[in-house]
Amino acid sequence: MMVTALVMPILSEIGRNFPDASVSQVQVVYSIASLVSLPIMLLSGVVTTFFSKKKLIVLGLALSLGGGIFPRFFHEHLWQLYLGSAVIGGGIAIVNILSSTLISDYYDGVDKGRVMGYQSAALSMMGGIFSAGAGKIAVESSWPNAFLLSLYIAPIIAVVVFCLPADKPARREKAVEIEGRVYSKKLLGWGALGFLWSIFMFAMNTNISMYIEAEGFGGADVAGYVSTIFMLIGIPGGILLGPCMKLMKRHVVCIMCYVTAAGMIMLYFAHSLTVVFIAAFIYGLGFAIRNPATITFTAYLVPKRGTAQAIAYVQALGTVGGFISPFVVNAISSLFGGSFRVVFGVCGVALLVLSVAYTFFNPVRNKDIEAGAG
Repeated sequence: MMVTALVMPILSEIGRNFPDASVSQVQVVYSIASLVSLPIMLLSGVVTTFFSKKKLIVLGLALSLGGGIFPRFFHEHLWQLYLGSAVIGGGIAIVNILSSTLISDYYDGVDKGRVMGYQSAALSMMGGIFSAGAGKIAVESSWPNAFLLSLYIAPIIAVVVFCLPADKPARREKAVEIEGRVYSKKLLGWGALGFLWSIFMFAMNTNISMYIEAEGFGGADVAGYVSTIFMLIGIPGGILLGPCMKLMKRHVVCIMCYVTAAGMIMLYFAHSLTVVFIAAFIYGLGFAIRNPATITFTAYLVPKRGTAQAIAYVQALGTVGGFISPFVVNAISSLFGGSFRVVFGVCGVALLVLSVAYTFFNPVRNKDIEAGAG
């Protein structure tokens, strides 16, 4: 699910290789995966009625592996990088939805949040490995070789094939009734907030490499280390999700939104690499707890049989926000000078405003979290 993390630290290298491309066109190499994810996520609730979750996850991993390897051998044109990223996006969409759905199938209450946190920790670990590895390879070898890191997916496929319990396609009866109960006003509003949040949150991923180079803090290797910081902090952050839900209950998402916004605002004021690392740490901590908590809360808002559809809806809106992020953020930032520093300032303020919105629009009740905690 984190294979796109290897693209973040090498965006500046890709930009140098395609000097005629605009900044937004280069950033699409990362964000196009989000666009492709949209229709696949929306279909996830349907395809599980025909195919088992295990088979679909194997398919998703295979697509991620193929899309990750493709740009290593075909990178003469920007469209080839788009194609590889698009295939990755299809694979990630399948694995993303179904892995979260499996957790919701087997766990309830605080336990659901705890295991979602473990998943987030695992994602952060792999994101850190991909980011640091890609940046180092780009500096010491060449940026296309960074895509070879996606070969790591191959043994993961073997683990899933031999270790994930087999399951059968979901039953289809009462589908209309369940779907009607899923798309409530609460869920629609929750997804809309996530959509807006993703637009400004994704700016970290698509701008950090070019920001570091433009400010003279370093190159692709340094960008890789910074990306690794906000990825790896997700390991303890994910593990802390369960305890945070016990302590903060229904307020865990909005509190972590404020933390994430603070990290983004710090990047605007950062004038040394040390402050950049601290900002990445703070941003990563909020991100690592907020994201799985949001998906966990989504599962609380719907009947268990509608979990896949609900998660798909929220994740799909988030991916659309991620795709349009470079265009929206760059357009707004251009009104204030357009530098990469300004980008983080604009996004920090926007995330702060959305944090306030999350504070006042919170459809989850404490008793939803406490249900099944024993």
